[in-house]
Amino acid sequence: SETLYSVGLVIVFVVYRVRVSYQSHLRIVWAHIEHQPLRIQHKVLAFETIPSLEEALVIVNLMSTDFADFPYWISFQCRSGSQTAAGDSLSAACASILKAMSSESVYNHHGLVGLGVNCCDPEHAIEAVGDISATVPSWMEVLAYPNSGETWDAVRKNWTKDIKSSPGDVSGDNVVHACAANGATVVGGCCRVGPERCEEFRRAVDAWNLQFQQ
Repeated sequence: SETLYSVGLVIVFVVYRVRVSYQSHLRIVWAHIEHQPLRIQHKVLAFETIPSLEEALVIVNLMSTDFADFPYWISFQCRSGSQTAAGDSLSAACASILKAMSSESVYNHHGLVGLGVNCCDPEHAIEAVGDISATVPSWMEVLAYPNSGETWDAVRKNWTKDIKSSPGDVSGDNVVHACAANGATVVGGCCRVGPERCEEFRRAVDAWNLQFQQ
């Protein structure tokens, strides 16, 4: 079995999403990357909380054209276990991204190194990685770093669901094991997942990996 990895803190270039045409959005992405020193020792550039296939394809086009050998991953925000936040099919979105990549990148494992979901309900993430892992090649990382299980109320501007009352077991141990069993190779946390929860993830990841070493 593949080794499972945990993500506690992801450092990325911040790209501010604005409600303009995607041509303008492409220039914004380009400006941020062009003026950031990519010579610093990054292991991977993470494009996170991507709401739609359309936006993901902008990223793939930019990276494939001008940063073909720079490793990066894309993780979608999702509204369910099978749809992105914009309503795209997750499996179809991943297939479209792979089709958009150059054949050389796919063959040599350059550029895009992972696809997954983040900033979503844990139960959605558990379901989503099953669709993603069934779509991507075996060498590609499958990512899952969901929120705590609470829900943000945009009207009241607070988190409304206590994770203890969330349907299903969303403890760190269960999230890690359920995601890994569905094909995730990188597991972590996003909104409202603090240091204690990250430690819980780390212990669960170690336990998962240990069972394949014995």
